[in-house]
Amino acid sequence: MDSITQNWPWILIALAAGAFFFLRSRRGGHGGHRHDAEGERDGAANSAPVVPDATIDPVSGAAVRTAGAPNAFYRGRIYYFASKENRDRFEASAEEFASKTPGVATDGSAPSERPRRRRSGC
Repeated sequence: MDSITQNWPWILIALAAGAFFFLRSRRGGHGGHRHDAEGERDGAANSAPVVPDATIDPVSGAAVRTAGAPNAFYRGRIYYFASKENRDRFEASAEEFASKTPGVATDGSAPSERPRRRRSGC
């Protein structure tokens, strides 16, 4: 019991440090700041287009997974298709089909991107 009364400042410091790290880990680890693709976009550092996992085929209107899907580039946007036949139809009359779906912008921002929300903190 005597050792506790002699070391109470160190025990208090240890408890405060534990509480600090516990609360910090619950807020996201970096004081509530997010430094990932959703939280922060820098045009110079992240110049590659943001490609969603899935998009809409402008010809058939079907959902298409972008990985490995046939695609076409038209007016600064990339369009993905369910089949090569749909891509050929799109290329034959691109203006007609491009107005149906926005495609994926090649400037680093997705057209259907949700607005960024400000998290707690600064």
